[in-house]
Amino acid sequence: MVALLALFPGILPGAVALGLYTGGILGRLVAEAWESVPLRPRARAAGRRVPRPLAGLAATVPAGVQPLVTYTLYRFEICVRDTAIVGVVGAAGLGRLLQENLNAFRFPAVTTLLIASFAVSVAAELAGRRIRRALAA
Repeated sequence: MVALLALFPGILPGAVALGLYTGGILGRLVAEAWESVPLRPRARAAGRRVPRPLAGLAATVPAGVQPLVTYTLYRFEICVRDTAIVGVVGAAGLGRLLQENLNAFRFPAVTTLLIASFAVSVAAELAGRRIRRALAA
């Protein structure tokens, strides 16, 4: 609502609101993943007289990169689907374009939009697998 009042109705406040919401969820998921990182590497680094903040980063970042990538791509895929749903119910976005083409009986355009949405989901999944495989190696 704050984004809508500050930025006036249109696509931008919806994108800002969706970005803030997604950022909050993504922050929570990544924070929980990083909290479960074992403390043993940090303790070893601290034993070697590495400054405490640097030891914390060295212990959590390598172990937390894979969940960060996974959750980021997952939330991106959800945002693509959310824009379709929000647009169908009246807001601007992918769903509005889909609804307009459905109302005008432009089924080739509807098919193209559905295939493009599916392709984005598949691309996000394939990118996630490739990145996770590269990080595990």
